Amino acid sequence: MASKLQNICALSDEVGKSLSDYEKWTAFLKSAAWQYKYSFQDQLFIYAQRPDATACASIDIWNKRLKSWINRGAKGIALLREGDRGQYLDYVFDISDTHSNNGPIRLWQYNSRFDNAIIETLENSFGGLKKKSSITDAILSAAENAVEDSKSDYLSELKYAKENSFLDGLDELNIDVEFQQTAEVSIAYIVLQRLGINADNVFEREDFPHIMNFNTAETLSVLGNAVSSISEETLRNISETIRAEVREEINARKNFAEKENAVYNEVKEKDAPTINNERTDNYDRDNIHGSKRVSDTEL
Repeated sequence: MASKLQNICALSDEVGKSLSDYEKWTAFLKSAAWQYKYSFQDQLFIYAQRPDATACASIDIWNKRLKSWINRGAKGIALLREGDRGQYLDYVFDISDTHSNNGPIRLWQYNSRFDNAIIETLENSFGGLKKKSSITDAILSAAENAVEDSKSDYLSELKYAKENSFLDGLDELNIDVEFQQTAEVSIAYIVLQRLGINADNVFEREDFPHIMNFNTAETLSVLGNAVSSISEETLRNISETIRAEVREEINARKNFAEKENAVYNEVKEKDAPTINNERTDNYDRDNIHGSKRVSDTEL
C-alpha cells in the first residue's frame, strides 16, 4: 500500500503535468498569488490540495506569533520536506482553518490611493519603468525589467531541462523570447491578482501563447521557480509599502487629532476665567447667606 508521502507526491506530479495549459496555468497563478511567500514546489502542493487557500502557516506560527488556534477537525496541507533521514511531510493550515479570541486576522489590502507610492517602490526595486500611467502598466513594466535582469540563470537551466519538451529543437533566441514573455505575464498576473485586480480582465489566452511548450516537469519547474521568486520579491516590496503608507495615515490622523485637541483646550483656557468670574461674582452678590465660593472645577 502506498504511503501518504507517495500519494501526496503523486498528486502534486499529476497536477504539475497538467499546468502547461492556459486555464490550468492561470488557475494555479490565482492560488499562488495568495501563497507568494512559498516556493514554487510548495505552491504546487498547496494548489493540488487546497486551491482556495488564502493564507497558510504552520501550527507554531498560528499559535505563537498570531495567537490563533486550529479548528477541531481541520485538515492540514502537506508540504514535502528534506531531512537527514530523507523526505517527509510537513503540514500548514489555511486561515480558514483557524480561530482567534482577539478577532479575525486582517491581511494587507491594496487601495488605489497607494498607487504613487507603489510605483515609486517598483522603480526603486526594478529600475525605470517603460510605462507607469496606471498601476497595471507599472506592474507589467516592473515584471519585464525583473525577468530581463535575472533570466540568464534560468535560461542556462532550460538548456538542460528542455529535453523531451516542446522547447526542444528551438534555438536559444526563441527559447529566450518564449521564457521572457511567459514569465513576465505570469508574474504580473500573480501580482495583480493579489492586489485584488482581476487579472482575467487584463490578460487573455493570447497573452500566454507559449505556456504549452513548458510541458515537462523540468521545464515547468524552471519557469515556476522564476515566476515564484520574482513575484515574491515584488509583492513583499508592495506589502511593505502599503503598510508604511497606512502607518503614515494613522500617525497623520493622530497628530491632527492632537492638534485639534490642543487648540480646543487653548480656547477653553482663554474663555474659562471670564466665564468663572461672571458666575462667581453673581453668586457672591446673590448669596445672602455668604456661603463658600464654588470652585472652578465644580463650575
